[in-house]
Amino acid sequence: MTPARLSRRRLLALSAACLVPGPAQAAKYRALAWDDLMPPGLPYGEIVGPGFIDEANDIWNPQYDANGLQVRRDLDGVRIRLPGYIIPFETARGGVTAFMLVPYVGACIHTPPPPPNQLVFVRTDRPWPN
Repeated sequence: MTPARLSRRRLLALSAACLVPGPAQAAKYRALAWDDLMPPGLPYGEIVGPGFIDEANDIWNPQYDANGLQVRRDLDGVRIRLPGYIIPFETARGGVTAFMLVPYVGACIHTPPPPPNQLVFVRTDRPWPN
């Protein structure tokens, strides 16, 4: 099965829709900010190290210290509300069923990517409409 391609307009519409949750839904979810996913007391600049250039693939590979690799396992399976941008991975008839939620436009598409603890993988049984 070939994954459906999303146009730039549809991807922007999906991204905008994720930023405007309905007021009735907000009470069912724990509201988080991207900083809540980082180790307490650490600024972003102290998580990303200098990195190196992969000349064969023409990309920048940032080096993350141990703090950038720490994830909040206590949030696994918790229903949260987190503003961000969708990078779709899988689509179904009704919409997107698996996606990465990222903190800013262009994350994971351009280099360098955010630290691993600033990426949220989402899989849903009820597709996000496209």
